[in-house]
Amino acid sequence: MSISNTVSGEKLKSYVERLERIDSEVKELKTDRAVIVAELKADGFDPKYVGYVLKARAATPSELQEDRALKDIYLAAIGLAPEPPLFRAMGLLDVDPTSRESVIDAWSKMVEPGGSVTITPKDGKPFVIAKDITGTISVTDVVERRGPERSERSTGPKPKRESAPAPDVDAEGAFALGEEAAKLDQPVIANPFPFGDARRARWDEGWRKGAGSDGMGD
Repeated sequence: MSISNTVSGEKLKSYVERLERIDSEVKELKTDRAVIVAELKADGFDPKYVGYVLKARAATPSELQEDRALKDIYLAAIGLAPEPPLFRAMGLLDVDPTSRESVIDAWSKMVEPGGSVTITPKDGKPFVIAKDITGTISVTDVVERRGPERSERSTGPKPKRESAPAPDVDAEGAFALGEEAAKLDQPVIANPFPFGDARRARWDEGWRKGAGSDGMGD
């Protein structure tokens, strides 16, 4: 039995060094994160609920709405909470669940100003019913988010991803973009303006108005 060396030493070394570099960066990031967690605990914040806020900020308005609704339903099911008020009210209404117009009309009466609700029909696409602070109702179909396409395997180190340029709008334009993003069911962390840009806060304000949620904005 003969054994031949078919392994390319230089190629293997390049892979190993790239992995070592990434492992080193991950270790540094974990250390930085631990420092931040220690600081927030020292200031009296609970890391468990801060983690919940992080997840909430990464969710879309419809995902937040569904999460809160399911929590109410599950708690009510085991007797730890009363039946969700919206379900009690909807049970008193004469609604044809197969009619989109009937459902929209019924839920439009239930949504509070500045709020929204996501409806997922049994045989149809989900849509969002939103009511702004003036009481105006808007209905928007939920656009599914697609995951990033897989890129071809690279044999060299990946270049650092450059941030997309911020939209060329003023503060009011940023507000309008944020409001539209919420209605398109995008999460608050989709804010396209960099930290330190005054328009970032205005985008968050617009998002909160469109989503009917505080969004834990910056």
